[in-house]
Amino acid sequence: MTREEKYARRLAAAGLDAPLTTFGGRINFKRLTAEAARELINSGCADEGDNTNGSPIFGEITAFLERNPSFVAHGYIIIPTRDDERITLEGVIAAKDPGEMEVKEFVKMFREADDFDLDCYRAWYD
Repeated sequence: MTREEKYARRLAAAGLDAPLTTFGGRINFKRLTAEAARELINSGCADEGDNTNGSPIFGEITAFLERNPSFVAHGYIIIPTRDDERITLEGVIAAKDPGEMEVKEFVKMFREADDFDLDCYRAWYD
């Protein structure tokens, strides 16, 4: 699979169209589902061991999403014209009200995030 094909699959998984412009070759996304994240790993379009700024790795966040369906991931895609092209997960946010067990797992896994918010159940690694 070419870099451009991986890029197209990453955009599709994140629910994005190819943008006309990017901010320094970076495209942000806000609602990556567990299913989309797992497909990216299985297709080789995401590195299961990738992480950013001390966050859990892509595979761990994906597993968290699979166990906790109230949450989605947010992050960014680096375009294939850059040498460091990739998809990175920066954290998670609740897409709907999580249950008690989901909140407990959220706190356990993400309490060390740079931005940890229990009001909206959001974690972000800066």
